Order: sequence, then C-alpha cells, then structure tokens
Amino acid sequence: MKPNEGRLQTGEHILAKILENKIINCKVRIAKFFSDYGEVEFLTTYDLRKIPLEDLNFEINKIVKSNLNVNIQIFNKMEIKDFEK
Repeated sequence: MKPNEGRLQTGEHILAKILENKIINCKVRIAKFFSDYGEVEFLTTYDLRKIPLEDLNFEINKIVKSNLNVNIQIFNKMEIKDFEK
C-alpha cells in the first residue's frame, strides 16, 4: 500500500457515498491512487459540475470532523463478488 493510499481510499468512499445519496444511478467506475493524489471516475447521466464544490466540501468535512473510526479490511476477489449479489 502506498503511504497515502488508505487516506485516499477513505476519502474516495466518503465522496462516493455522498454522490450516490445525492444522485440516482451514480456509481464509482474506477478509482486510482498515486503517491500524493487519487482519481475517481463516476458513472452517471447527471452533470457533476452542477453540484457546488462548497456543498461537497462541507459534507465531506462534516463526516471527517465527526472523527468516525475507520476499519481497514482487505478482501480477495471471490469475497468481493459475494458483496455484489
């Protein structure tokens, strides 16, 4: 795992859940993590540029500041397929 990968993955999960709750049929297509940044691509017919960045930042920061515990779990491909059912 890269040094910031866990933090980036947690951020991706927070952002993905917020967008999935706001937008019908919005799903993460791919997420890539590099040493100091990450990229997330979403599948949706909605124009994500219409969502004010300030609103997203507020919602993300609200979750981060709530200081929730994060549990890291690593699954193999077969276990992940069980979640998709």
